Amino acid sequence: MADSAIIAAAVLARLKTITTIGIYDADVPTAPPADSQGRVWPYAVLWTGVGAAPLDQGLTTSAALDWACQVTVAAGDPALVLPAATKVRQTLAGFSPIAGATLSDETPRSLLMQRDDDVTPARWFLPLLFGCLTP
Repeated sequence: MADSAIIAAAVLARLKTITTIGIYDADVPTAPPADSQGRVWPYAVLWTGVGAAPLDQGLTTSAALDWACQVTVAAGDPALVLPAATKVRQTLAGFSPIAGATLSDETPRSLLMQRDDDVTPARWFLPLLFGCLTP
């Protein structure tokens, strides 16, 4: 089976090519960078897992892996979240983290931006979902 850690590392490295937003791996600093008014600058957080055997084994090899990740894009102003999310989508959709596997954007249309008041300062966030099926 494909190594999920290798795929996750490749996706994280790809995200880090975005220089206009902060990129974090499953952990955000207590005080992420903010402007002079305290609004947090845009950032993206990668959340990964180990994946699973594909549901349809007839179409794949025994070494295949159905792998997914979530990238949560956040900022202190909703006007900053959407351009950052678009940049993340453009960077990851179609990216091949390993030979023979291409990330697809699997974010449902119903997944909308939300406000998180459990952090200080409050911020807006939008989860994006990506997945790939390895050979």
